[in-house]
Formats: sequence, structure tokens, C-alpha cells
Amino acid sequence: MYELSRIYLRSVGPSGARYENVLLDFSKAGRPVTGYQEDLFASVSEVLRPSPASVVFLENGGGKSVLLKLVFSVLLPGQRNIVGGADGSSLGDFVGPRDVAHVVLEWTHSVTGRLLITGKTMAWKGQAVSAAADNFLEQWYCFFPSEKLGLDNLPVVEEGRYLAFQVYRVQLNAAYVEDSHLELFWPRTHRDWTERLGKLGIDTELFRYQRHMNAGEGEAVRAFTMETDERFVDFLLEAVLLEQDLAPLADLVAEHVEKLAKRGVVLLERDFVEGTLALLDPLRRNAERAAISRAASVRAQASLSVFAGRITARRNREISSLTGLGEQVKEAEKSVQEVTLRASALQNREDALRLQKAVLALQAVEERTSELEEKARRAEVEVRAWESTSKVLSHLKNAAEAERLRALVQESDDRARPLLEARTLAAVSLACALLDLAQKAADAAAILAESAKEHQNREAVAREKQQTAIGNSSEARANASTFANLISNVEKRIEQAVSDGLIERPETLLATLSANRNKLADLSKEVVSIQKQFNELIDARPLLEADQRAADHAAKDAEQRYDAAKAAVEDAHRRRILLQAEDRLAELLQTEDVLLDQDAPTLAKSLAEAIADHTRKSVALMVEEARDERDRLALTEGDLLPPPIEVEEACAALVKEDIQAWPGWRYLSEIQNRDRRRELIRIHPHLVAGILLNSKDHIDDARRILSDERYQSASVVTVATTEELERSGSGVPSFTLPFKPSLYDEAAAELEHEQIEFRHRDRATAIAALTDARERDSDLVGRVRDWLRDYPESRVTELEEHRNRAAEELTAATAAVAGVERAKEQNDRLLSQARAKQQTLGEEKTRLNDRVRALSTLAEEADKIPGWRNDRRGLLEAAEVESETAERHGIDALNENRLATDAVREADRQRRAKQDLDVERAALPGAGEASNSDARPSESVPVLRELYAAAAEQYQRIGTGEELIEELAIAERTAAVTTMACEALSSEIRERAEELLETPEGASAVGRTSALELAERAKAATGKEHQDALIHRVVCRKEVQQLRKAWEDKDAGPIEEFLDPIPADIADCDLAIRQTLDEYAAAARLVIERKKELELQQRELSRAEEAAKDFGVLAKALEEDLAEPAEAPYEGDYSSAANKHTFLTVTRRSARSAASEDADHVKKAGRSLHTFTRSDQFAELGAAVQREINATDAEGLAERAEPWEERLRPRLRSLNDDLEQTERHRRNIVTNLKGETDKAIGILRSAQRVSRLPSGLGDWHNEEFLRFQFELLGNEILIQRLGEVVDEAAAGRSSDSRKVQRTGLALVLRAVHASTPKGIKVFVLKPDTTLHAERERVSRVKKVFSGGQQLTAAILLYCTMAALRANDRGRRLEHRAGLLFLDNPIGRANADYLLDLQRSVARALGVQLIYTTGLFDDKALRQFPLIIRLRNDADLRSARKYLSVDARVKGHLDALPPSDGTGQISTARIYNHGRDTGQAPPSKGT
Repeated sequence: MYELSRIYLRSVGPSGARYENVLLDFSKAGRPVTGYQEDLFASVSEVLRPSPASVVFLENGGGKSVLLKLVFSVLLPGQRNIVGGADGSSLGDFVGPRDVAHVVLEWTHSVTGRLLITGKTMAWKGQAVSAAADNFLEQWYCFFPSEKLGLDNLPVVEEGRYLAFQVYRVQLNAAYVEDSHLELFWPRTHRDWTERLGKLGIDTELFRYQRHMNAGEGEAVRAFTMETDERFVDFLLEAVLLEQDLAPLADLVAEHVEKLAKRGVVLLERDFVEGTLALLDPLRRNAERAAISRAASVRAQASLSVFAGRITARRNREISSLTGLGEQVKEAEKSVQEVTLRASALQNREDALRLQKAVLALQAVEERTSELEEKARRAEVEVRAWESTSKVLSHLKNAAEAERLRALVQESDDRARPLLEARTLAAVSLACALLDLAQKAADAAAILAESAKEHQNREAVAREKQQTAIGNSSEARANASTFANLISNVEKRIEQAVSDGLIERPETLLATLSANRNKLADLSKEVVSIQKQFNELIDARPLLEADQRAADHAAKDAEQRYDAAKAAVEDAHRRRILLQAEDRLAELLQTEDVLLDQDAPTLAKSLAEAIADHTRKSVALMVEEARDERDRLALTEGDLLPPPIEVEEACAALVKEDIQAWPGWRYLSEIQNRDRRRELIRIHPHLVAGILLNSKDHIDDARRILSDERYQSASVVTVATTEELERSGSGVPSFTLPFKPSLYDEAAAELEHEQIEFRHRDRATAIAALTDARERDSDLVGRVRDWLRDYPESRVTELEEHRNRAAEELTAATAAVAGVERAKEQNDRLLSQARAKQQTLGEEKTRLNDRVRALSTLAEEADKIPGWRNDRRGLLEAAEVESETAERHGIDALNENRLATDAVREADRQRRAKQDLDVERAALPGAGEASNSDARPSESVPVLRELYAAAAEQYQRIGTGEELIEELAIAERTAAVTTMACEALSSEIRERAEELLETPEGASAVGRTSALELAERAKAATGKEHQDALIHRVVCRKEVQQLRKAWEDKDAGPIEEFLDPIPADIADCDLAIRQTLDEYAAAARLVIERKKELELQQRELSRAEEAAKDFGVLAKALEEDLAEPAEAPYEGDYSSAANKHTFLTVTRRSARSAASEDADHVKKAGRSLHTFTRSDQFAELGAAVQREINATDAEGLAERAEPWEERLRPRLRSLNDDLEQTERHRRNIVTNLKGETDKAIGILRSAQRVSRLPSGLGDWHNEEFLRFQFELLGNEILIQRLGEVVDEAAAGRSSDSRKVQRTGLALVLRAVHASTPKGIKVFVLKPDTTLHAERERVSRVKKVFSGGQQLTAAILLYCTMAALRANDRGRRLEHRAGLLFLDNPIGRANADYLLDLQRSVARALGVQLIYTTGLFDDKALRQFPLIIRLRNDADLRSARKYLSVDARVKGHLDALPPSDGTGQISTARIYNHGRDTGQAPPSKGT
């Protein structure tokens, strides 16, 4: 497995992110490995692997996405595989017209350190950008670098210019010619490139998943976010399983798919044949029983007919006995009606009295309401008086104070009394004048206000009249306009009718209308005639269709009979040909031609004898096989030829009794000297073939033990000791048959084994041949016997004759169908002609009818035009009159408005004058003494003002002191103010307040407050009582309204008719109501009595009618059974008649039921057969017998049951043979599928095992990050479910009608889910800060994980999947799972514990991490041993932005010595590699 060490980008990228000459170096930052040894004598050195975790930093918008697109384009060829390719962008946007772009990746092998170069070159054909995709040139290549050709010295530039596209390829090919170790490879297709990378150990499928993970910045979570656990399982298995590994399974299914697809049909037909055979036999038996029971019901019918005649006579007698009862019932009904009317009148009187009572109650309530209203007013005055006591008291106090000061002034002014009197007299005169003038102003203001109000009222009236006149004028003009429009519209329509050709000129409208009406009448008659002809043809059509159905049915029956007869003949011929073609039959008859009809009995006998002969030979061979079986098995196990079975059994019996015994041959085989063995065999052959004991002391015990009958032997078996075997004796026979050396010699035993095996193979072959011959002969004898049973002598000839008759019937039926079809065609043709003519006439009639309707409407409206013109003229004149009236009223309204405005303005002026005069008067001393009753001075007000001013001035010079006068003036002003306040109160309230102040409660403030509270409570109580009275009045009014409405709804007439005399008060009403109720109760009782009498009479009539009706019903029920009326009627009651009728009916029904039941059994059996053959299960079968059964009615099924049975039995045997072969193929497929399913389940378990986390992760220590939970089915049920999966794949549809693919992967996925019916639950560990071992379902990751946790889980799942793919492809020892290149995962998951977890799992599973980011988070970045910082600088001259490597920060933490508790400071240098120069720029910092 390779790791990415360097990325070289040259002359590629858009103008905003241009990679002109950029090298991203991830090399020499990992752990050391042993270098690659190119040849036997080359030296080997350690090399450093690339950084296991790196970050490429570049600000957002700088070109990270461009870098990802370019890198992935090397590994994933094709436009649709571009990272983020969904946005429509292509790599052609990254290559300029004169660019030769290079993207080169250098890889380092994780075990050997060998370098690998994979690159891609891009350019535009003709150095011109084009919209045509074919003009964009792309070429991939790879090679193993050497000292002469590597990443650092690629022939990209020559003499400062980029090599052309083809020149670059030529240069590489030239280098490959010089050094074949480069192994340069140029793929011809994308598939070649993908396969080459796979052979090199670069799994491109992993980069396809990474492409989805990099669809958006930080969006790797979406690639592993599954809505269900099942989807995740499918995703994992699809990622690991290879389609080519499952191709044999798919091919196996495809090979037998036709038979498997038809398996359901064959099973269906087999079920149909079995079910039909099971239903035909009861159908035939039930038909035989049905014939016996049809005669029994005829006898019961005669008895029932006699009984029907007697019942009819009884009905006639009962009808004649109903006279007189009807009249009695009518008289009773009239009496009930009279008493009912009397009760209704009393009920109306009660309602009238109740209405009168409600009216009287309403009057009383209204009087009470008026009283309470006055009481409430008085309570209001009382409250206002108590509230005004403070004002009145203040007025009295101020008046007293002014009087007191006035007295003091009076005492001190005695010497100035004349002047004071003169001033007072002048003030009083002025006050009287001012008071009189103010009164005049007030009177004038009141008169003006009243005048303004009158003018305003007159203005309103004038305005109203104006608006009315305007409305009338507008309405008249609108109506006149309407008439004008009507006249115009009619005239236009007449002109349009003339232009449309409906009439010649307006004057001919009426004549044209009359002519069209006559034409419409003629056309209507013709339409009626055509409709009658059409109806006759329509009525004839059902008859023809019925004839056609009958002919079709007959033809179909004939065709089915012919098909059945033909099929029977063909089946007989086919079976005969197949049997006669059997060579075995000719062999048995010892002739070339087999005549089955004649030779069948002989063949059946010969085949039976041959089968018996085969059986005897097989038994003989098996006996011989059993004889050699013991020896063969012993020799096969590497042992010697065993001694006789009786010797072994005897030895076993002795050993069981603790006597050590050996077969002679076994003892002899232990002797290594062959000559010695031969000598002993020659001397003691009987002992060698016998049993040897270790001790002679055991001879007697052995004789006793072996004396049992179980150990008797048919051959010579000698028992002796081993000593006797070693001793020579003269009693030994001089000649014996030679013994088999394989009893004691290994070489001879091996030779014997070969001979026995040869005999075993020969016998096995012979037995197999005999078994096969016996099975073939058994099959043949079964077929011959079936032939003899199905086709006895002359049966085939009868079938042929039946076929010929069926053919003749079919020809006749076909001719009848043709005749009916011709008649139907003639009818259809006439019907079509009638329909066409009917449609034409109908359209003509519709057009003519529309014309007549339009002309009629036009004529009617034309007659109205003179009247409309007169109406319009009158409306226009009326509008003019109304306009003049409106104008006149408008002028009047303006005048009145002006007068009202002047009056209001003058009234306001008079009010202001009055206010000024009152103020002036209030300031005068002694003004309170002036009143309206005083005589007004003769002088004018200005003169009086001058006089008062002179008197006041004289008094001021000679009068009292200033302070006392000022105090008096203040007191007088205060008194004047309080006087005005009191005058504002009404006289009633002011007088009541003065009276209240004289009461004890008014003597103090506390008393007045308490009295006010009492008055307010009294006011509230009175108000509540008044409100209750108002509510009661509303209730009474509503009651009166309801009663009056109820009375009006009854429409009983005037209420006075029921109130004689009219009650004067409520008590009289109550008395009258009680009397009326008593009378109504008596009338109601009388109604009930009369109704009871009527009910009794009606019941008597009903009983009589019921008797007549019952016997009538019974006679009606027996009408069908009545032959002729009987002379003697039935004398019993209806119950006995009904019982006898029931008995006779039950007797007949029982007889009929017996016949019907047997017939029903036949029908039921037929229906069962029809239901079975017509069921939806067999709807698509279409077998010949099925069609015949379905076409045969229920009555004819029993007659044809036996022939159908004879035809179905051979078909059942054929179907069973086909199913057996199909099942064998199906079992083979299911076995293969089960193996692949077990492998897939093993992959899931392997994924769980591979996801085990490394140590040092807290609670996650050695925990499995991924865990599967499922329950497998038992083997039998699993085989059944897998068979269903295979069946659905063969059919191409699942049970719920979803499309099913037949690929190997799709089969395995469906099999996995079928083997786990409860589903597969997938759990993952939830990353958190404490690494607590909390698991969540994969399907809930999106809901419960945070963004960083989702991303971390996605990275861990990817690492697990990559390790699983590596493990599945045999790279388990390398412990490397490839590269993960992600765009900005740090932006979503920058927490330390998440980054540690990502790195730990990636390191444990061998995944190299390379992240890009635009977030400079030093806390997160320092978690990575290598950081490459890119910079995007603008070139103003070329209007481009170029990317360059700004810094390469490499961590050295691994190289630090162990901690000694002290700190060390070291320096780090960051180098900025030059863009084009080979020299390093100066250091940017230390």
C-alpha cells in the first residue's frame, strides 16, 4: 500500500488560484522503513515514510477546492468523477489555451519505501479553448522513478518553455526505452487506468467515497449519513464485495433463469393438475346420487294442491262477513272529531286568557316603573343637595363676613355717610343698568340662537330636498340611458342579423321568422322519423349480440372440443412415437419396427422379466461386493488381509476374558524374517490359520469359552500355544494348499488390495449399469402400462373419429358465427348511417332552432322600441325638472346657511357682552342688592359709569381707611363669587341644601358626610329597584310578544271571540283560566273515552279484516299450487290452517330439498371445480383442460369428468419430472448463494473486528467502534428464505412488485437481509470529551451527534471501511489502508479530543490523513506533525493570483529525548522555497 509523499502542480488552475510551479512535500516526516532493493546486489538503506497526518493551510477562497479537484482527477478519471462536479465545472476551466498542465503525485510504499509516480497531463488541442469536450486532451501515466527520471527532473520545461503535450510523452517513452525499470504505463481507457492503479495497490474505489466526502467544504458527514441501518449495511458490503467475485453466482442464475422463472408456472400447473384430479372424482360420485332424489317432491305437490283449493274457499267466505263494520267505525270517528273540536276551542280560550293576563301584568309593571323613576329622581336631588351643602354654606359664610365688614365700615363711615350713600346709590344704579343690559344681551342671544336653529333646520330640509331632487334626476337620466342602450343594442343586433344573412332587411324580420318556424316544424318531423328508425336498430342490436354470443359460445365450445380431441389424438400419437422410438423396446422384440398397439402386452411382460433379471444380477454382484468389502476396507486402511471373521470373533471373546489371544496370521506378521515365516507356514499350517495363546495355562479356559455355539466354525481353526508353533513335530501334514501371502505380507497385501479394488470398481460399474438399466426399464414398463390403461384396443381410432366429428362441428359453428357477424355488420352499417343522418339533422335542427330563437327574441325586442323611446323622452323631461328643483333648493339652503351663521355669530357676541357686564357688575359695591325687579335708571350706562366713578372718588378722599375698605372689597368679591356658584345650582337643589343645613346632620362636616353616604345608598337602592322594574317590564313585554305571536301563528281568529266577558284584572284572569282548565279536562276525558270506543270498533274490524287477510295471504301463497277451488272450505282456524300448510310445505320442501341437496352437491362440486380452475391463482395458466372446464357449464362437468382425469394423470407425471430437475438447479444456486451470504456475514463480523480501537483512549480502550447486532435464521428456514430470494431474482420482481436485479451483489444483499429477518442493528461509539463508551445507532447519528462528532464518526467509519477493503484484498500483513484527503474538516471538528481520536484510529488502521483548512487554529494545527502553508499572491501584470508554498512546518516531537523534568528551548526555522530558482531564499525568522 502506498502513501502520498509529494504533489507537483505545474501550469494549472484558474486565474484566481494559479498553481504555476508548486510542490507540496509530505515526505520524510513519518517512521523509517527498510528501503526498496532494486536488484540482488543493490544496497538497502532506511527511508522515512511520509507524514501520517498533514494539514495544507490556505485562506478561504485561495484555491483549496482547485487543489482537491486536480489531485482527485489523477486518481478518478472522467468528468463525472470531478470533486464537486455537480456544479457543472470541468477541468478545462483550469487550463489556459497555451498551457500544458501537469498534476503529478509521488507515492511511497509503506513497507519497502519504493517510490511510485502517477501523473496527468492536460492541454487544449491547437492551443485554443473550445466548448467541444473532444478538444480537451488528457493523458494519465505512471512509472517507478529512478535517478535519471523522477519527480524532481520531469521533462516539463525545456529552455524556459513548456514541452508540448505529445513531446512530453515522447520524452518519457525515450527514458523508458533506456531504463526498463521505470515500467512506464500509458492507459488507453479510463478502465485501464483504474485497473493499473488497483494492481499497484492504490484502491481507487476509496477515492470515489472521498469524492462524495468532499462534495462540500466540511461535508464529509453526508457520505456516511444513512437514514437506516440496513442502508449502511448495504453501503459497507457494496464497498467491500467485488462484483467480479460474485459473477459466477450471477452467471449460474442467468444460466437457469428461464427454468427458474418458469418454476412458478410449473408449480402452478402441477398444483392445478393435482387439485383438479382431487375435485373430479367427488363430482362424478355426487352426480350419480343426484338422479335418485328428484322424483320425491312430485308426490308432495298433489297434497298441497288439494289444500290450496279449500283455503281459497275459506277466504271467499271471510270476505263476505265484513259488511256493517265499516259504517260503525265511521260514526265513531265523527263523534271523536266533534269532542276534539270542543277541546281545541277550550284550549284556545285558555291561550287567550293567558295573553290577557300578560297584558294586564305588563300594564301594572309599567305603572310601577313610573313610580320608581320619580322616586329615583328625588333620591338624585337629595344626593345633589347634600353634595351642594358645602357651596351653600360657603356662600352663607362669605355673605355674613361681608355683612360684618360692611357694618364696621358703616360704623366708621357715619361722617361720610352721604358720600357713601351717593357712591352706593351710583353703584346700585350702575349695577341695575348693567344687570338690565346683561339681561337684554342674554335675551337677544337666546332669540338669535333660536333663530340660528330654525335657519339650520330649514337648511337641512332644503339640502334633503336638493339631494332627493338630484337623486331623482340621476335616476331618471340613468333609466333614460338604459332605454337608449336597449334601443341601440336592438338596432345593432338587427343590423348584425342583416349582415349575417338571417334576414334580408329589417322590415322582413317577422316574415323571415315565420318561414324559419315552418321549416323547423318540418325538420322536427324528419328527426322523429330518423329517431324511430334508430331506436328500432338499437333494439335489434341486443338480439344480434345475443345471437352472436350464442354462436361464439357454440363455436368456442366446438373449438375447445376440437382442441381437446386434437390434443388427445396428438398426445396419443406423441406417446406412441416416443415409445416406439425407444431402442430398448425393439431390442426386447428383436425387431426393427415396434407396433405399440399390438406389442404393448408383450413389451410389458418382457420389461418385467428384464427388470427381474437386472435385480438378480445386481443382488449377485452386491453379494460378491459384500464378500470383498471387509478385506477391501482393511487393506484400504493400510492393514493386512484380515483373518476369517470367526477367528477374529473368537480372539475378541478370549481377550474379553483376560486371555491374551492372537490370530495366527497376526502373530506371523510380527516375525520380520520371511524365510522363518514360510517355514512355520509349511510346518504348522493349521496353527497359522488358527488362534495362538501366549500361555498354555489358558488352553482349558479357552476351550471352555469357545465351546459356545456362537463360536462354531465351518473351516478348520486350530487353537494352540505359540510354543507349539515354534516346536517341530512329525504330525504336521506334508502338503497343504498355499495360503494367501496378503495375510501376513505387506507387499502381497498391497497387491491383493489392488486386485480387490479392481474387482470393486468393475462390480460398481456393473451395478450402476444394471441399476440404470433397471430404472430405464421400470420407466418404460410404467409408460407401456400407462399406454395400455389410457389407450386400450381401438381407443386411438375412437379418438380420431371424435376429432373428425369435432372438426365438422367446429366448421359449422364457425359458419354460423360468420353469418351472425354479417347480420351484425349490416345492422351496424345501418345504425351508423342512421346515427350520421340523425347527427346531421340534429345539428341542422339545432342551428335552425337557434336561428328561430334569436329571431323571436329580436322580434319581441323590436316591438318594444317605440315604447322605450316614449319612456326615455319622459324620463329626460322629468330629469330636467328635478335638476331645476335641486338647483332652487340648493340656493335656499345657501341662504339659510348664511342667515344661520350670522345669527350664531351675533348670539356669541351678545353672550360675551353679558359676561363682561356681569363681571363689571360683580366688582361694584352693593351689586348684590340689584335685581331685575328694580327700576332701570333713565341714564345711560356710560353716564352711570361716570357718576359712579365721581362718587367713588369723593368717598375715597373722605371715607374710611384703605385697609378696611380693601378687606370689605375682598369679602364682597368672595361673596359675589360664592353667590354666582350658588346661582348655578337649580333652585330645587339650592333650597333643599339650605333646608338640610338646618337639620342636625347638616350642623357638622361629619354629619353631612354620613348623611351624603346614606343618601347615596338610598339612591343606589332606588336605582336597583328601578332597574329591576325595567328588566321585569322587558320580560313582561317579551312574554306578551311571544303569546301574541303564538296566537297569530295559530290563526284562531280575533282574541275577543274567546274573551266573553273580558277579565278586568289579573285575579279575574286567573279565575277564568282555572274554569277553562276544568272544562278542558272534562272535554279531554271525553275525547279519550270516544277514542277508546273507536279503537275497540276498529280493533274488531281489524280482527275481521285480519282473518280475511290471513286466509287471503295463505290462499295467495297457495295460488301456484291451486289446481281448482274445492267445494268444501277449510273449517279450522287460521293457526291450524297455517300449521297444516307448514306441514305440507315442509313435506314438499323436504322432498325437494333432498333432490336439491344432491343437485347442490353436484353444483357445489362443479362450483368447487370452477372456483378452483377459475381462481386468480390460475388466471395466467391457460391450460387446455382448464379452458375446457371453464367453458363447460355446471351441468356438463360431471359428464366429462372421466375423460379429463385420463388426460391429466400423464401430465402430472411429466410436471413432476420437470420440477425435480429445476429443483436440483435451484438447490445448487441456493447452496452457492448461502456460501456468499455466509461470506458477507463474515465481512460484517470482520468489520466489527477491524474497527477495534487502539489502547490509550480511556473507556474506548480496545473497544470496537463499529458493532453489528443481528440474529441469523436456522439453516432450514434460511435455505427456504434464500430460495425465495432466488425465485424473486429469476422473476425479476419482488413480492411487492419492485424490480429486482440479477447481479451477484444484488443477490447477496437481498440474501443478507433475508437471513436476518429482525434486521441488522449497527451501533457506533459516540465521540465526546470523556470518551465514554456510549453507543448510538448509525441511523441516529445525524440526530444526536454534533457536527464535529458526525465528522469524526464519518472519518472513523471511512478508516474502518478502508481497512476492511485492504483486509479483504489480502493486505492484512501490510496494515495499511490508504489515504484520506479531506477539505476543511477542522472547521467542523477542531476539538483536541476529536482530532486525537481521528489520528489514533487512522494510525491504528493504517490510513494517511491529509486535511486542507482555511482556519488558522494553532491549538488544532499543532496536533499534526506536518503543516504546509500556501499563499495566494496577486500578479498585477498578468491579472492572476499565483499560489506558492509559504512555509513547511514539521514537528520533531518524536525525536525528543525522554522527559527529565526540565524544559528546553530550541529554535525552528521556516523556509520559503523559491518559485523558479534553485536557491533557497534567506530565512524569514528564527
